[in-house]
Order: sequence, then structure tokens, then C-alpha cells
Amino acid sequence: VILWSSTTAQAADDLQRRVGIPVVGIEYGDLGEGRQTFYEALRLVGSVTGGGERASRLIEYIESVLDDLRRRTSGAAPGPTAYIGGVAYRGSHGVLSTEPAYPPFTLLGIRNAAAGLGPEHAFIDREQLLEWNPRYLFIDEGGYAQAMEDLARQPCRVLDAVREGRLHGVLPYNWYAVNFGTVLADAYYIGSVIYPERFGDVDPAAMAEAVVSLLDDGDLAARIGLGARNWAERTISMADYPERLDRMLDRLSENRPGDRA
Repeated sequence: VILWSSTTAQAADDLQRRVGIPVVGIEYGDLGEGRQTFYEALRLVGSVTGGGERASRLIEYIESVLDDLRRRTSGAAPGPTAYIGGVAYRGSHGVLSTEPAYPPFTLLGIRNAAAGLGPEHAFIDREQLLEWNPRYLFIDEGGYAQAMEDLARQPCRVLDAVREGRLHGVLPYNWYAVNFGTVLADAYYIGSVIYPERFGDVDPAAMAEAVVSLLDDGDLAARIGLGARNWAERTISMADYPERLDRMLDRLSENRPGDRA
């Protein structure tokens, strides 16, 4: 089976017809308004792969984490502004690459300096960052090297967060798609920085390890991979592989504009 995100039913049907393999289209949503879409995607993947019970456990765990974050920040003043730089967007970028709707800030109710730029990724001017002069500056480590080069230059060196040691690195959470486990792990770390009195009992590193280990089960992945290999060895004969490959290529070439009379 092929799982394909951010596609259309027509495109999925077309690919399925071409390759002769079931294709399932999913939309992965987010942890905010699109959370139910995310949960529906988990349930669908669980149903297709026989992991329905695991999907339910994941949903329950994520809900418990979100409830805990809400409880810890309930009634907290919005506090000073924070900024996230170094956010990946079709590749890595420096400190001027930001996310106005950065999920960890949203989950924690933190004032994002770039929030007024809208919901989509944004590149800002250096002058804008200097004008905002956020109290806390977080750097997505996907763009860490470039961001630190930017911050080492004038005039970024005069930012209060840089001069006074309120510069923090966070795990990269997106690379063409979002890693929800990293979003949750980053939220706990950022919460411990901005609301230390509310997150004092949390070890951010241990929390990150717990979240990632649950959502990314390496042992389970290895078992799935071994199962797929065993299935392939039982059902696919190398003797007829060239013929099977030719048939697949023929299906892929069907209906190409250049092949039509």
C-alpha cells in the first residue's frame, strides 16, 4: 500500500491504476484547529495497516499531553514576546525565516512577535526583527548554523535576547512536513524557559525522549520492515522480476500526453 499526503482523490486513483498498488490519500492536519483531521489520518493509517489499537493509543496520549500543556498555562499572563528563527522552508534558512503561527507558541499561549504577519511561513527584514526586539529568541536547529552567522553580525548583535543570554535552540519540527512529536517536545522546552514556575517539575530532555519514543517506535518500524522483507521473499520471484518491472513501467507510461495519437 502507498500512503500519500496532500493529494487529491483523482491523483491517488490515477497512481493506483498506473502502479497496480492500493493508494490511500491522507491529510495530516495539525495540533490546532486541524487536530481532528490529524486524528482521522491516524485512524485511517491504523485501519489500513492493522494498527488501529496503536492509533487509538497515540490519540489518547496526544490528548493527554495537550491537556497537560493547557493546565500548566491556564491563567498565565501572555508574558513577553518571543520569536522563532531559522525555520526551514523548502530548505534551511537563517534567523529571518520565521513562522507566525509557530505551533509550540500557539499551544502555550505565548505572544509571537511575528503573529501579525498571518498564518503562513514568512521571511522578514532584519530591520523588522530589530524593531520587534523580542525578549526571547528561539532558533530552530534546522537552520542553526545560518541563524548564528546572522546573529554574529551587526546589527543583530544588539538584540536584547542576544546580549542578555535569552537565546535558545529548539528541535527542528518541519522539513516539508510537520513532525508532531517534535512540536510537543519543543512546547515543553519552551514552556520551561518562559514559564519556569509552571514547568519546574518537567525534564524537557526526558519529555522529548518519551514523546518521540512513543510516536516513533524504532522496534516497531524494524518489525514492520522485517515483515515486509519476509513477504517480498515469499511472494516475489527474482526470476520473473524483469517481466513484473516491464508491466509496471507499461502501466506508468499509459495515458502520457506524448504517447497519445
